[in-house]
Amino acid sequence: MAGRQDHLTAVVERFVKAVNDHDVDRVLELVTDDAHVSFAGLTPFEGKDRVRAYFEWFAGYGASWQLDIVGCRGNSIRCRLAAHDGWSEAAGISPLMYSRVDISFKNGLVSMIETEFSPETNHELSQVLESFTPWAAERYPELYTEDGDYAYYRDTGARMVEAMQKWKELTPTD
Repeated sequence: MAGRQDHLTAVVERFVKAVNDHDVDRVLELVTDDAHVSFAGLTPFEGKDRVRAYFEWFAGYGASWQLDIVGCRGNSIRCRLAAHDGWSEAAGISPLMYSRVDISFKNGLVSMIETEFSPETNHELSQVLESFTPWAAERYPELYTEDGDYAYYRDTGARMVEAMQKWKELTPTD
């Protein structure tokens, strides 16, 4: 059992390194073709093409992860995550704290990631997004799709950071 846990832990460590290096090709080498990725507050993604789009967008944010593995059972690992990125730093809510990150594996590759924000992060994000999102959608419509979802590309991730920086410059603080 320890050998299996060590292998899964090593895959997670390589995955986090690839995320932190913004190396989306390496991320994709570590996920199954039918991977399911569901990050709190974002549209769930199915399959490598959609997973690629998300991690490209995330790379545009300048994201980095600090993952703390808290348990391993069968083909799953449970973690906590502190995510740093340019958007949340500009918003003043960095790091984004995920109280639960569940990662499942199939044939030694990541097949599923599901996350949940900590209550504090969820509250802070809700407050910021309530006024930021309409402002950004009006001034930066290219950052969103016609149905109001984020346009998941590396350049739109970077532009989203720029939009947050501009919004913070223009928004008075209490």
